Amino acid sequence: MSFTDSNTTNYTNKLDYRLIEIAKISPSKEVRAIVVFRRMADKKILDSYNVRPISDYVSLRIIKVRAKVRDLIELAKKQEISHVLLDE
Repeated sequence: MSFTDSNTTNYTNKLDYRLIEIAKISPSKEVRAIVVFRRMADKKILDSYNVRPISDYVSLRIIKVRAKVRDLIELAKKQEISHVLLDE
C-alpha cells in the first residue's frame, strides 16, 4: 500500500504510525480512531467514507470513530483533517 498521492503532499504525517503498520498487514482491519479536525469537527465530512462516529467532542475538534484502516487513510487525505490517531 502506497502512502503518497500525486494530488496531495505526503499525508503520512497526519497518520498514527500504528495505523500505517496495520495498513501494511491488513488494510481491511476495523479499528477505533480519533479524528482531529483543523477547524470545528464536522460529521458531514465523514459521511462520504465508511466511518461511523462513536462520540464527538466538537469544542475540542475531535470525533471518535470506528472504521477500516483503508478508509481512515483516505480520510487523512482531506485538507480539513489534522490528524488520525489510533484509539486505545
